Amino acid sequence: MCLTCCILEGKHIPPGGVLYRDSLVVLHHCCDVKLPGYLILSPVRHVEGYHKLTDAEVTAMARVSRRAMALVMQHSGDLAEKVYLVSFCEETLHFHWHLFPRYSGLPAQLGEVAHQNGQVDGPEIFRWVRREWKVTLPEMETPEIQEINEYIRRGMVDKTSTAIS
Repeated sequence: MCLTCCILEGKHIPPGGVLYRDSLVVLHHCCDVKLPGYLILSPVRHVEGYHKLTDAEVTAMARVSRRAMALVMQHSGDLAEKVYLVSFCEETLHFHWHLFPRYSGLPAQLGEVAHQNGQVDGPEIFRWVRREWKVTLPEMETPEIQEINEYIRRGMVDKTSTAIS
């Protein structure tokens, strides 16, 4: 069974648990890369490609990703310069989006690795962080990750406790 389906069935608990779920989508923190605010958004239904999503799932994915990205940016103040939206579906075939924050200072920290022709190279930053900051699940339970997860969880629900619109 794929990781996302295991999370949906409660057989695998991501850091901080599920941050948002409705009948169409599920949002949680990445399970193995120690970067606060690195989120994974998937449809609830096991689908192996964007082209197989229903119109309702596409709309839900867009709505939830926009809100989650805004929350990561808001939580970080000036620290997050961007939140990348990436999809490869290689480690697990269950379609998903990586909502991957690029914090200030990261390109400089990586030096030439993070630059291509004088420009920040987002895909290379993503690749480097995924490789170099990969950890086991117990190492994911840091105060920084717990704090941003709680902030996102609260922010994904409005004041009347209904799902975001």
